[in-house]
Amino acid sequence: MENKKMPFFKRIKNAVTNFDGYSDFAIEKLSVAIKYIAKLTLIFAIIMAILFTYKFPEFINNEEQMQIVTNQLRDVVGLDERTIQDSVQIIKDTNSTTLSVYAFIYSFVYSFFGNFIYSLMAALIVSIIGLIISRLARIRLKYKPIYIMSIYALTLSIILNCIYAVANVLTGFTISYFGIVYDVLAYIYIVTAILMIKSDFIEQQQELIKIFEEQRRVKQEHSGEEPVDEPKEDKKEKKKEEKEPTGEEPLGETNSE
Repeated sequence: MENKKMPFFKRIKNAVTNFDGYSDFAIEKLSVAIKYIAKLTLIFAIIMAILFTYKFPEFINNEEQMQIVTNQLRDVVGLDERTIQDSVQIIKDTNSTTLSVYAFIYSFVYSFFGNFIYSLMAALIVSIIGLIISRLARIRLKYKPIYIMSIYALTLSIILNCIYAVANVLTGFTISYFGIVYDVLAYIYIVTAILMIKSDFIEQQQELIKIFEEQRRVKQEHSGEEPVDEPKEDKKEKKKEEKEPTGEEPLGETNSE
């Protein structure tokens, strides 16, 4: 219950910096994890929509960029040249405020649903890696908690992807193979989280063993005080009684003589 009420930004912090917290994430409901990734994607989509809206007028007035889009619409979508040119002219003739609103709505919807679905699919791949690692590490984890942890393992990748997208739109800065970095970071997080769970499990087992050993030692001490010490006293008394008659027999023999 406490983990369910955890604030959203504290979840982000724990997902990025606290590997011990993944054991708490693993026991929560899947719906909570999905809501978390939806909120994170929502923030990303809003940022991308603002950037797209800001850059959209510059994009419309750039003939080179418009030609690239025109070629893609013709070759990929299959639209004819006249339809594309008419659409471009309508966009240019539209009021700038209305155009900005349309650009924001379109980019927000596209970015949110696209990245949300992609994140869930990426978590699926990460969870398969986590499942393999858990089997190799001999940890009996069900698939559901592994998938939940995989969702949180994507946190840093999504944050870095957002930062990279902002830098790319504003400055044109690019990083080769950034997609690979995105995936590898998530793999590192899920593997580390599972190994931390194993380490915690081993520590708990060791603590339980110490408790059992202490309880057994206490029981042995209590059981040793009553039944073990009393027979020793009885044995000493019996030995004394056995020695006393042996000392009287020679005295009786001397008297008879």
